[in-house]
Amino acid sequence: MLEVIATSLNDALIAQKCGADRLEIVSHPECGGLTPDMELVREISQAVNLPLAIMIRPHPHHFFYDDEEIQAMARDIYQFSMLGVESIVSGVLEKNGDIAKQKLEELLKASSSCNFVFHRAIEQTPEILTSIEKLSSYPIIRRILTNYRIKDFHGELDKLNSLINSTEQLGITTVLGGGINEETLDFLHQNSAVKAFHVGSAVRVNGRWDENIDPEKLTRLVKILDKNQAHDIV
Repeated sequence: MLEVIATSLNDALIAQKCGADRLEIVSHPECGGLTPDMELVREISQAVNLPLAIMIRPHPHHFFYDDEEIQAMARDIYQFSMLGVESIVSGVLEKNGDIAKQKLEELLKASSSCNFVFHRAIEQTPEILTSIEKLSSYPIIRRILTNYRIKDFHGELDKLNSLINSTEQLGITTVLGGGINEETLDFLHQNSAVKAFHVGSAVRVNGRWDENIDPEKLTRLVKILDKNQAHDIV
């Protein structure tokens, strides 16, 4: 499964044409992704047939939010869910790095009509697997997004596979992103338990966020996943 970051209608159309399996819609990807414009998501939802995952993140500074920010995030989640999107991508922590359970539950309640993906805020928690175990108690959370061990994927392959297998036993799919390119994708697809990958600047012209998606780059990644076996939507 290949999930591609899209910031425009043109991105979405190119990604669908080149064989992407799912889109993550964000604004300001250079900041790690913020909440996109509602009308853009509406346009994309009407123009493509791919599942859409929508980033809900009001600012790039940190992942702990006050009550007013949580209320605004919940309103955004509800409005996006009314567009029929497949999933919401967000995360909320306490200042000590623990998952902010009560605030998370407010966001989950607003997203009850679609899935919820806990994003890379998971990497700032004290222990990632313990945090995933906590998240698995919520049936609506079926995916996490992380770059776990990707910087040293050769040396840490056993630990990465252990995490993937453990999360699968909890009913959660780990989507690996934040550094996926042709080399890492080819190696991990052949040698790891990872089934879902997330790409952004790696498929952009010159690797720049202010450039369009490069169809040739994206097509090469899709072919890597296709060359050994079909990739299922997860």
